[in-house]
Amino acid sequence: MKIFPFLPIFEDDAKRHSKVVVKDPAIVLQRLTGPNGIFGGIIALSSVEGLEDGSMLPHEHILKERFHSISGSIRQQKKLSEPVLLGYPRHDVIASLCDQWIESHPPDVSMGENPLQDYWIINDPTVLEKLILHFGDVDRTYVADGHHRLGAMQHLHQQGWLKQPYLMTALYSFKNLLIHPYHRMVRLSPSDQKALLLEMRTYGEVTEISQDLLDNQAHDIVIQTDGAWLGFDWNQEVLDQKADDEHALLASVFTNVVLTDILQIKDVATSDRIRYFPHNEHNAMVAAVRSDPHAIGFYLTPVHPSQFMEYCEHGRMMPPKSTYFTPRMPAGAIHQLLDT
Repeated sequence: MKIFPFLPIFEDDAKRHSKVVVKDPAIVLQRLTGPNGIFGGIIALSSVEGLEDGSMLPHEHILKERFHSISGSIRQQKKLSEPVLLGYPRHDVIASLCDQWIESHPPDVSMGENPLQDYWIINDPTVLEKLILHFGDVDRTYVADGHHRLGAMQHLHQQGWLKQPYLMTALYSFKNLLIHPYHRMVRLSPSDQKALLLEMRTYGEVTEISQDLLDNQAHDIVIQTDGAWLGFDWNQEVLDQKADDEHALLASVFTNVVLTDILQIKDVATSDRIRYFPHNEHNAMVAAVRSDPHAIGFYLTPVHPSQFMEYCEHGRMMPPKSTYFTPRMPAGAIHQLLDT
């Protein structure tokens, strides 16, 4: 994986006219401190050509509506104001280089409160050379967040508007990333909910549980209805038959069986019958289902990083909203001016 230094611009919206412009090409270390913990990564340029040479693997399809909207915004602003988040397997030498720099230097830029953002600007030629060299050992990275930004930048380069194929990326080892699920609230009449649950019993085991078990991941799916909490576990023969292939995720099986086969929802990405809630908003989903008798909630389990990487390596595209990565990249804190 090739990474490149650039001239980042830092801007703190909370402080008017607070801007830091870096004059020498640099790679930036980022540390985000918030309620979910402390996370650290590297911000550098990567090439959109990684989508073609296999060094940058996506996991979801790009929606045309968002693709064109983001392309138009980038054309207008002529800058990228949020890095694309890439995960990669931990590399001990890269981790050691970053730790040594942070331990021996105070942050060059700090901003924000939730999360607190600290940035270290590395423009020392020797350290830059080492980071670039050892990232060459990383065979591939995995797009965690920012597919549409990445697709828009690739399109703008292919169209000739963007002269160079480089875009700002935040590279986080999977040791510094958490993968959470998205949950689904589906609108169904009470009678249709009963019919759905009855049919689901032909695919797996349904047991009554307490809401207290929502977070213990003891079941493949936790189901919330108007009057009960249920645990659901797929029959193994169903997993063998309904999985796309041996690398399929439980989210894929749920989409194929429940949303597509049983409920006949043709486009799960755009259907107004489905509302997606990231894991950190599951309390809001509990309240939303409780307040709507025509809603049923499905709480899914997270994808393990090794499973995520294996899935991407086999060229599979996950169902919409299969992963919610922590940390989230702050928008508008660091900018890349584009060469157009």
